[in-house]
Amino acid sequence: MGPDSLRARDLMTTEVVTVPPSTPATSLARLLADRGISAAPVTDVEGRLLGIVTEADLLRRLAGAEDKPAGWLRRLFRDPDRQAEQYARTHGKEAQDVMTEDVVSVDLDATAVQFAGDQLFDLAFYNHLETRDGSVVHLGDNLTGQGEGDDEQLTLDLSRVYAKVDTIVLLVSSYQGHSLEWVANAYCRLVGEDDVELARYTLTAGPAQTGVVMATLVRTGDGWTLRAVGEGIAARVPTDAVDALRAFL
Repeated sequence: MGPDSLRARDLMTTEVVTVPPSTPATSLARLLADRGISAAPVTDVEGRLLGIVTEADLLRRLAGAEDKPAGWLRRLFRDPDRQAEQYARTHGKEAQDVMTEDVVSVDLDATAVQFAGDQLFDLAFYNHLETRDGSVVHLGDNLTGQGEGDDEQLTLDLSRVYAKVDTIVLLVSSYQGHSLEWVANAYCRLVGEDDVELARYTLTAGPAQTGVVMATLVRTGDGWTLRAVGEGIAARVPTDAVDALRAFL
């Protein structure tokens, strides 16, 4: 990857696939597997939100472990889709029986942090939309994840990065302090200028921390090298995470 401009889109997207409360759990399990999604909102005939059914909801009931995080269950079962469908078939439940009613919206924020050596140079996030060198621009905060397409976007033009900046850390964090372990149907991706996806990290049943370092961009000679990370850190506000991010330089 050379010094050409790179567009990085960090996003949380909810695919709007809703189901009525009477939907059989077998159909739910298959819907999640076939669509490649991990959650489906449950709505009434007037479109009002009643709850949400996630892959984790089905798995917790299958394992009989309401207090276990989804990450534990995913490690327990090698094929969660098949296990969820088996449970649904044998128990005959409906969406209203397995859904989570107290739906909490988790606001995930995308940040790019520039370092010169181990010193913070600048950053772009919801409260500071552009770096001083103009190479990184945050296109605005999305608090709900509603709407189609990429919800929060960062654009990077590597040809404009200040000469002394040698590392850019790409971070996603929860401003409200929610653990990413319980986030459903969210992911981040990096997309090149030709719209080719360079990296993707799924946040569903993610790390127990409040933030995740998705990747780093490291200056190598005349170009840049993208390094996938996908490691959780304790981060809510990006400016408070600088010390933790130095471990990834």
